[in-house]
Amino acid sequence: GRVGCEVKDRVIDALGRRQAILQRLGEFLVAYQPDFLARGPRFLKPLTRRDAARSLGVHESTISRAVSDKIVQLPSGRLMELRALFDGSLAAKAAIFEMLASDAGTLSDREIAERLRLQSFDLSRRTVTQYREELGIPRMGLRSRDHPLSHRRP
Repeated sequence: GRVGCEVKDRVIDALGRRQAILQRLGEFLVAYQPDFLARGPRFLKPLTRRDAARSLGVHESTISRAVSDKIVQLPSGRLMELRALFDGSLAAKAAIFEMLASDAGTLSDREIAERLRLQSFDLSRRTVTQYREELGIPRMGLRSRDHPLSHRRP
């Protein structure tokens, strides 16, 4: 009856609003992160959910719900969680990965931090250690030039 139609209309309206916010967020991210989309994680600019919400004129919780449990396919074909675009550590982790892929067994976390500073990343040695461990890369003494990095690329 009438109550069923009202419920149906509310659900359809809610789905329309959700689709509209995802569309607006997608357009915003394409405009805000062109280098990341064209060149990869190393070029992700810092962005918070709060900043995105302000730019779109919505509440931060709206952005959080919109990105929760969503997967996006990048122009490269790679799939990633939409919420990862708000991970401030992604670019630094990509830089660490690239650095260690070329100098696998020869750099300590302190040396990595020093090289990252030259690339405009101001990370402490402890933060480099944390990110390296999150990437699944062993410490310097356990890395070998003969063994490829055994983890997922950021």
